[in-house]
Amino acid sequence: MDRSLKGISLILICAFGAAACYGPAAPSFADATPNESVSGVLLPSGLSDLPIDIVTPACVGDMDTRLAVVQIQDGPSFYALFPRAGFAPELDTLRATTVVVVYRDGYPGPIRTVPGTGPRKPEPGTVDACLEAPNNALGQPSVVYLNIPLDQSPLSR
Repeated sequence: MDRSLKGISLILICAFGAAACYGPAAPSFADATPNESVSGVLLPSGLSDLPIDIVTPACVGDMDTRLAVVQIQDGPSFYALFPRAGFAPELDTLRATTVVVVYRDGYPGPIRTVPGTGPRKPEPGTVDACLEAPNNALGQPSVVYLNIPLDQSPLSR
């Protein structure tokens, strides 16, 4: 398994006020019950499908921008969802249940390290994903990974 930094970009995101993007009727991450039949995708052990409209305050976007929302049991489980993702050391030490929001056409929010940016398109054959862990377990409210290879991912089907 190639876990080099090649092919994945790590962008740190601070999402302030993102909860205002969602309607009050949507379920919240804290109250979510994993449901493995939401999208019809068969997920590996340790991963659970969540409703696409679940509220994720630190990961922006609405139902139309999302490909999937998946709960992982810990950081290393991310590689069961994206086997060809590059190595990210913060995932190796993450020991908290985390929500992964996978975007259909690229991360829709601003990228803090590039002023004036907004929605973007990922490279062909890749997706962008935002990880939201409880209690800032990643060191901040969310972390966004860009251009994650979909090859060999259960989401590629």
